[in-house]
Amino acid sequence: MATVASPVMPRAQLILYAIPTGLLAEQCDRLFRMVRAIAPTTAQTYPPHCTLTGFFQRPENADVRKSFCRAAGKHQSDGFSA
Repeated sequence: MATVASPVMPRAQLILYAIPTGLLAEQCDRLFRMVRAIAPTTAQTYPPHCTLTGFFQRPENADVRKSFCRAAGKHQSDGFSA
């Protein structure tokens, strides 16, 4: 597959990552709260996650985001940002 830059359609910088749920998410939240109270770091500006890709660019449109959501098993684009 090839992509061609278009002067008409802006490109979004995207990254795909997994966010923990359930017990692991609860434990991460507890750890973040404890660390924030003792010695806050820039790490707490991001949610706990596992990066699955590096940054990449694609045309900026809703269809691209919907495709990623479908690939990730989600039905809505909530939680995804460009």
